[in-house]
Amino acid sequence: MLMTLAREQGMTVEERPVDFHEEIEQFQEVAGSGTAVVLSPCASILRVKTGRKYEFGPLNQLAGLRDRLVRIQRGEEDNSFEWMMPIPREGHILNAAELDPERVLRRMLCAVSSEELATAKAEVTPEEGKDSVVNDEEQKGEVALKHLYDRLAGSYQKAGGGRVVAAAHCSSLLLNHLPVSRRGHVLDAGAGTGEAGAILKGAGVDALTAFDLSDNMLDEARKKGVYDTVEQGCLPDTPFDDNEFDAIVCAGCLAPGHASPATYAEFCRVLKPGGLVAFSVPRAYYESAEGQGHRFAIETLERVGAWERIFEEARSYFDEVEAIYFVFRRLDSSARMVQKDSENGTEAAKAQHFHVFP
Repeated sequence: MLMTLAREQGMTVEERPVDFHEEIEQFQEVAGSGTAVVLSPCASILRVKTGRKYEFGPLNQLAGLRDRLVRIQRGEEDNSFEWMMPIPREGHILNAAELDPERVLRRMLCAVSSEELATAKAEVTPEEGKDSVVNDEEQKGEVALKHLYDRLAGSYQKAGGGRVVAAAHCSSLLLNHLPVSRRGHVLDAGAGTGEAGAILKGAGVDALTAFDLSDNMLDEARKKGVYDTVEQGCLPDTPFDDNEFDAIVCAGCLAPGHASPATYAEFCRVLKPGGLVAFSVPRAYYESAEGQGHRFAIETLERVGAWERIFEEARSYFDEVEAIYFVFRRLDSSARMVQKDSENGTEAAKAQHFHVFP
């Protein structure tokens, strides 16, 4: 936050290690800061081995940044960065007038980690009749996500932004690469309110199946009258048979806190050999440490011959946020996918590993 404010005020901001011997004497102000964004002034640094003492002046520019942040926190200055958000009192359910779907979706679409997504989720509490407080475990799982989309369903398409853009682009990519002869049965995975389905049906797809976590979102999708079958559930656990679909479109679901990397193996299972899948992943998330499970799963399925990459591009997703759009072809293989927990010790890589057995 302090770095953002500094950049806005025209200061040069660098995020890098400091060469103590070469640079320490150049600093006029020094302070320590952590996640609470509290600045603790440092008057001097003493090198015990040499006995040399480096002294610094009082905080002036740094204190100005901190003071401005405090004014934003107190509501005394414009909250244009959207760092502040209303927190409902316990037991209070946001009503339609209090809920700002566009704001919530904007925060969700710009999230590059599960932690940022959880912050966006906190703005929407469960429906009446549900517990008023969602605990940490629920908030990381499908229960909280279902509550969230159930609340947003009525205004989702209007405020959906990047998810709607992704649905349109994924659908177009699928149609561009999918022969007319293979436009038989298509799965819209994470169908939402049915934006992709409407495009695909209009292009002559014979049969469409919608699959989504939220009942209310599926109710909105049904209103479009384009789906032959509608199924409620949470990726990667689907009720579909092996080799059931000619193609799959999945727009906006492979994101922080949403469908896990195990979803890619499920796509391979339910696709017919030669079938195509078009999907999007937010670029910043995909390239982050948390997103490495997605990269690993995609590349592993390529390496073992489960599918092949036929298209990839980075493209606008929402405002200045980019997504990476992929199209893969399921290879003609008799292999079956079995997933097991990763033995990789890093938390960020605890996605599923995929092993293929003939």
